[in-house]
Amino acid sequence: MNHAMTNANPISDEGLLNPALAVYLLISMTKRCNMRCPGCYLSQQQEGFFSNQDIPLDAAKTIVDFYLRSGIKMAVPNAEGEVLLHQGYSGLVAHINGCGFRNKPWLVTNGILLDKHADFVAQQISEVLISVDGATSESYTRFRGGNAALFNKVVRGIKSLVSARLKGMGHPQIFINTVISRDRLGDIPELIRFTENIGADTIKFSNFHPTGDRAEKRPLYFGEKEVMTMLEVIARRNDYKINIMLPQLFGASKPPYSCRMLASVVVGSNGDYSPCARIIPEAKWGNFFTSAEKHNSAPLKTFRLEVMRARNIAELPLICRECSHLAPQRLAFSKEHHQWFLSSVS
Repeated sequence: MNHAMTNANPISDEGLLNPALAVYLLISMTKRCNMRCPGCYLSQQQEGFFSNQDIPLDAAKTIVDFYLRSGIKMAVPNAEGEVLLHQGYSGLVAHINGCGFRNKPWLVTNGILLDKHADFVAQQISEVLISVDGATSESYTRFRGGNAALFNKVVRGIKSLVSARLKGMGHPQIFINTVISRDRLGDIPELIRFTENIGADTIKFSNFHPTGDRAEKRPLYFGEKEVMTMLEVIARRNDYKINIMLPQLFGASKPPYSCRMLASVVVGSNGDYSPCARIIPEAKWGNFFTSAEKHNSAPLKTFRLEVMRARNIAELPLICRECSHLAPQRLAFSKEHHQWFLSSVS
């Protein structure tokens, strides 16, 4: 996804975030999820994380309207779980699209409910990123859990979205997002074929994201050496029918660290803030409905400054040290130009 940071710095030397220069507003609609993926970075941060907590639609609209007046350029309904579980999702998307933002929001989903929302998504969403961590029911359930019926629902949902697009209901870009790790290198050619055959536009390989105590579990982590090995395997072709985005290239990022997540406003399903979509919203960061300083609470300012002033990876907050958003580039293949190139991370 191409949501580049503005040339002007959204964060001041005091750690203050200017919403008019921020990348986007990310508002979580629910903490409900219809999957329990073993590798979920959110559930790893907090035991019993998922719950029935939804933000009321009117409250979500209030947040969007406040940041629209503050000058923010983009608003995206998201979730600390699966956003399509929220009955007010379509209502909030319609509200956002009626506010005059430059871009329609994107959607990140596990795809299980996509089938029944396909027509609406095709009409109202600019980009759809569907998490598919296996090209067959066997490989999918091995990584995500669940059963073959869940995988079949996801496949049916993607096909329905492709069909809605072909019928002219809309033209969202369709991304297949796959979390990759060292033990799944052999799955890559099959995943590329799956993406080509199902009618998506792009497959985006993302790194396994170590969080908290998982940061020590490096054997699963897909590092730069493996990225280059991966390139050697798949770069023998230049006739792919899809775009391919390889995992981010770590080691190239140097201080001062620039993080587009940090330069965004992230609000949880109860109004709590977070410094980043990768970190659970909590009251300690401030709350939209109760904090006078909103997105510029003292803890948020301190966290931003800690990231920006870090002189090396070891001085970053622990949760940031393996984060893909600190990596400035990734290798990508363009189906239009039939060639590989270095792309800025999105």
